[in-house]
Amino acid sequence: MKRSYHLAALASGACFALACIFSACQSSDDPSGAAGSTATGGCATYCAACGQGAATCVDSCKSTIKTSYGDKCAAKGEELFACAGKNGCNVASTACQAQIDSVTQCFMSDGGTGGSGGGGQGGSGGGPAGSGGGPGGTGGDPGDSGPCMAGQAQTVEGIATGAVGPGIAVQFTGIATTAPTLVYTSKSKGTCLWGVFVKDPAKDIGTMVVSYGANMETLADGGVGDCVPNKLFDGIVPGDSLTITGQTDAYAPSTCNDAGVTVAKQVQVKIDEKATACLTKTAGTAPAPVKVTDIDGLAQGKANYQGLLVELNNVQALDWADGGTVGPYGIIKIKGTNETLEIHDKFYYTKEGAPQYTSGVTFNKIVGIVHLDYCTWAIQPLHKCTDLDPKSSDCP
Repeated sequence: MKRSYHLAALASGACFALACIFSACQSSDDPSGAAGSTATGGCATYCAACGQGAATCVDSCKSTIKTSYGDKCAAKGEELFACAGKNGCNVASTACQAQIDSVTQCFMSDGGTGGSGGGGQGGSGGGPAGSGGGPGGTGGDPGDSGPCMAGQAQTVEGIATGAVGPGIAVQFTGIATTAPTLVYTSKSKGTCLWGVFVKDPAKDIGTMVVSYGANMETLADGGVGDCVPNKLFDGIVPGDSLTITGQTDAYAPSTCNDAGVTVAKQVQVKIDEKATACLTKTAGTAPAPVKVTDIDGLAQGKANYQGLLVELNNVQALDWADGGTVGPYGIIKIKGTNETLEIHDKFYYTKEGAPQYTSGVTFNKIVGIVHLDYCTWAIQPLHKCTDLDPKSSDCP
């Protein structure tokens, strides 16, 4: 069994839908936007086919492709948008899968990471054992993204339930349920992916907002230092009301399917660390975790649970073959009707270590975030001494 450090990708599908998100796409004197455009290429094909043929749309399209994929992969991005223009203006169309795969492969080979995840800590007494495959993305210290793109008005509920698909610019408000959390690191690439989990202000449903921070510092011995906090998320605490403009995404490692595992994709919203105008916050009251009894639904990663801070009550842990409650890599298992739900320690292990319990434990309470850990939907407590009752035996 491998310890998964593979989190949701910032560039999984690499689709950036442009339809109606550029406010200058249509000229005021030509509703079709077609007049005056003499540009050629994938962006021109897309803009013309989708009623957005104005030169301003083409320029915005090209700029977005360059910013998203870099110069190396810009031609691949043009091919994707040309295909989208011929297939209902949908960059996520299955008819464009070859182009999606092509631009993703190009993008990931140009600095992104990816893979099946790697080794990690072993058992309850193990220590970190490496990085592992990580989500696609450029990583590093991103350049200044400038002002926010125009995002369609949405809600956490709309994003989480798929009312808006991946690759769409959205603006929404969510209540932070966590402080910034380091959700993925790659020592081989030096990348640091940070996440903040938010809840719909009016509904018991959540999602994850992610942003790459600065790369780890390279040490004199060739190793890497620690991740520094993501500047965009600096100061966020549970209860803050966040207004966010970002891009929707949905991701699960392709290797899950290779292993014959069907897993629900993690829905998330991506935002650039330097896009300070795209996130504002107002102080508020931290929401209580949502009490859930649907263990099977949690284990399946149902849309209404993904990214949500939840609480389980009065659940019996399954003992492992050695008779203990805590298995390899700090995993605790809870039996549902048809599924087994795992409780992981990814979010607190590096600071607090794995949980420690004897056998036959009944938990009065387990609080944590519902999160895709590689190919497994699990609950991720934030602290082993406060989010688990009874608390870990090594807690004061």
